[in-house]
Amino acid sequence: MSVGAGATVRLLTPCGIGGIAVVELRGHAAGGMVRRLFRPASCDDVNYERGRVYYGHVVREGDVLDEVLLACVSSDDGDCLFEINCHGGLVPAEQVLEAFAALGAAVGGEAGGPGGATRRELERDLLEQLIRARTRRAADVLLVQLAGRLRRTLEDVAAEGIDESRLRCIESLRSTYDYGRRLVEPATVVITGAPNVGKSTLANVLVGRERSIVHHLPGTTRDAVTSVASMDGLPAIVVDTAGLREAAEEIEQIGVAKALESLGSCDLVLWVFDHSRPIAADEASYLDVLKDMTLIPVMNKIDLEGPAAAEEISAMTGEDVQRVCALTGRGVDALRKRIFTSLVGTDIPPRDAAVVTTGSVKSALDEAVSKHDRTASGSIIFDRRILE
Repeated sequence: MSVGAGATVRLLTPCGIGGIAVVELRGHAAGGMVRRLFRPASCDDVNYERGRVYYGHVVREGDVLDEVLLACVSSDDGDCLFEINCHGGLVPAEQVLEAFAALGAAVGGEAGGPGGATRRELERDLLEQLIRARTRRAADVLLVQLAGRLRRTLEDVAAEGIDESRLRCIESLRSTYDYGRRLVEPATVVITGAPNVGKSTLANVLVGRERSIVHHLPGTTRDAVTSVASMDGLPAIVVDTAGLREAAEEIEQIGVAKALESLGSCDLVLWVFDHSRPIAADEASYLDVLKDMTLIPVMNKIDLEGPAAAEEISAMTGEDVQRVCALTGRGVDALRKRIFTSLVGTDIPPRDAAVVTTGSVKSALDEAVSKHDRTASGSIIFDRRILE
């Protein structure tokens, strides 16, 4: 009997040239076949665990066929399931298919029909998001989903005869989207305040490198400087803006105008104050612009003596003041954590939980709840095409 007896292999993605090609290997002999052909980069001997993703190469008779990501969807001896993410194109996936077929795996057809396409789109979207991941936290979450965690949860909630307990599961899964979306679509955090309060120094320390020019003279920043930073593992676009004041020079006036424009499209505002000087009248005047925005008041330069009081700033903004010294980094980690919480809240899914990061899955869950609300019988109708 060949090693591959009791296993099937098929191409999940459409034939042709694309970013990736996904090969599915299923059956009780799949594990043995993987051990014959897959060479993990980390070590020679791997106990393939459900929900894990492994990087390595598919090797046949000493020849490397492709560099791949191997997702262990199921490691049950009765029915192992692996998904092998190959380079897109006509050759790599075909070579991988032929290698498993040579061990005796039955070659199935390409996943077809509108349902198969929907599932392929989900897997493609997850992998593309993983490739673009900007932080380790984002990559970890996406690897768990790509390994099958999200699909297994969707299969559970899409079972026949869904009851109220599964409706709660759907609602719980929907609630992960705000967090998941922020992992793949970085929020915009604008740093604003009066000139020379330390905005650029704070921007540089949040980003982790010098992107903004820092100088003791006010008005140094004339344009919005944009960088990507990690806020406790959450990617965010940090925008350092010109100081808000009545500018005399035309070029500085343009900088202030761009700062106000940036505020109009951001997700969170860091309003920076200088601990070493009293709050000026023009600083308070910008409350009309900022009052309806999600903001964190930041008192900078706390290493210096000064008249500025956190209580006064808190009373003016209606928010607790975050105290930092951007120059030394004191308090910056706490600020990062607060930015994280301000953007996604405190109810964060566990590392191995299903998390919705794609709009297509969120729409399917929304539609399921909507149909439940409209159906007199109270039954839940879930679009199963995404699982086929």
